[in-house]
Amino acid sequence: MNRIIKIVLLFIFLSVLPVSAQDIPQPIDSVKVYDFAGVLPAELEKSLNAQLESYKEKTSIEIAVVTVSSLQQYTVEDFTIRLAQNWGVGNKEKDNGIVLLLAPNEREVRIEVGYGLEGDLTDGQSGSILDENAVPYFRNDDWAGGVNATVSALINYLGQKNYQTRLTEKIEREKSEQVRRAQAEAERVKRNAEIAAAMGTFFFFAVPALIVVIGSVAFYFWYKRRKLLKEMQKENFDRISNVQKKLEEMKLSFDDASMGFEGMKAVNIDSLRPAYSSMLTELSNFLRIAQFEILAGIWKNYPRYREAQRIRESVEKLEKEIPQIGEKIRLIRDLPALIEEKMKWVVGQKDRVISKLEGSRVRLADMLPNLDSDYRDKVTLLSNDAVAGVVAISSSLSIPNKDRVDWNDLSAVLVKIESSANRIEELLSEYFALVERAKSERDSLLADMDEALRKASEAVKKDDVKDETVNKLRPATVNVQEVRRMTLHKDQEWVLFLTSILAIISELDEITRKASNDIEEAEKERRRVKRQAEEAEQAKQAKIKASQADSHRSSSSRSSGFGGGSFGGGGASRKF
Repeated sequence: MNRIIKIVLLFIFLSVLPVSAQDIPQPIDSVKVYDFAGVLPAELEKSLNAQLESYKEKTSIEIAVVTVSSLQQYTVEDFTIRLAQNWGVGNKEKDNGIVLLLAPNEREVRIEVGYGLEGDLTDGQSGSILDENAVPYFRNDDWAGGVNATVSALINYLGQKNYQTRLTEKIEREKSEQVRRAQAEAERVKRNAEIAAAMGTFFFFAVPALIVVIGSVAFYFWYKRRKLLKEMQKENFDRISNVQKKLEEMKLSFDDASMGFEGMKAVNIDSLRPAYSSMLTELSNFLRIAQFEILAGIWKNYPRYREAQRIRESVEKLEKEIPQIGEKIRLIRDLPALIEEKMKWVVGQKDRVISKLEGSRVRLADMLPNLDSDYRDKVTLLSNDAVAGVVAISSSLSIPNKDRVDWNDLSAVLVKIESSANRIEELLSEYFALVERAKSERDSLLADMDEALRKASEAVKKDDVKDETVNKLRPATVNVQEVRRMTLHKDQEWVLFLTSILAIISELDEITRKASNDIEEAEKERRRVKRQAEEAEQAKQAKIKASQADSHRSSSSRSSGFGGGSFGGGGASRKF
């Protein structure tokens, strides 16, 4: 059954190989040596033919020697097995053929072994024969010496026994193997029985001992765990007491802070009151839950030592939250001092900040006519916002009752005014730096723009550039002309010129790059189409060759002097 399956699989494999019968040289009646590559002397062919014919008569083993000028781009394994199967080397009933194939141009050699001889000549032994006899000669291009030595080695290894003797020995070997396997199976059954008896005795004594050991280990860990929890329970008492003390202190501090905040009702802290009111509510809820729910629950479960670990986790959580709550209480308590500090800062810094703003506005008034529209809009907006802030501060400070002034809000406005003044100075400095760059680099930038336009114009003229890319050049060219017209005005906006020309150069470079990508993509597409066409043609030719091989097989595969043997893919190959 295994032999039938193997032969069926082999035929399936051969049927999909793209080597057709026309690619394989055809044999001649009563000839065992085929020198299609023209590398063997005529005398050697004659002597080998006689030797192999004589060997066949004595043993029924049929050996064919073949040299080919080309493997036609196929592997030596594929080519050899197709040739061997097509020729039918060996007896049809015995499958006892051998093919020695030499491809001198590809520098490869293979021994293909018929299915019936695979037990006598293994793949490993075939490789050893090639390594010891063929390869040393073939490396020196001594084709005759290598072929002669390999054939002699095959005959010496297989011996002079006839088919019946080999069959008898094979049957004896199979019987001996069956006896050996039966003895091994009996020994295995006996050994398993002995092991089972030993295991029964072992478990009779070992299981009770194991139960004692497991019980002792479990008691040890239980006792260790209990001791650890007891120690943790003692440590928890001090930590719980410390947390309780801190919460009581925080409650007193919170009450003082809350009373202080309530006492500031007459003070204008409208910008802070919602946030601080929310903070007071949060703190009140935390202290209530921490004292009367969490801490009370901890004390309730404290006597249970098994709860020691969970109690420690609850205490640790409170210990982490207490510093954060204390910081918030401090912020509420220090709010009056914070308002006092902001009032002093506003009063002390107001004149300096307003003076700084006026200086920036004076400089801005002198430079405003020279600014580009974009920068003019930015600095004008900053200046107007800052002036509005000054008006708001002046209006607030004119209130007789200073408690009605929101000093926190005024300090934020004053900070914004100073920030606006600083930003105005930065924008003016930035603008004139750009103007100086535009003036100094004007000529080089124009040259770079012209060069970028030239490259982009040449790039889009090439074949395969997409219309989308070509169309981008038209608006870019218009922009180039617009930038050139900027340079004709005496009072040109230099910053606008600089930003425009840099943007146009970048746009032109992108068009050049996109055109190059279009060309590359088109070339890839052409290669893909060509490859598909080649693959389709190859598939077509392979189908034609396979059809030719099927139609030719019946007339050529068994028309030679060989006996119609089959091959199962056994053997060995070597490169040299």
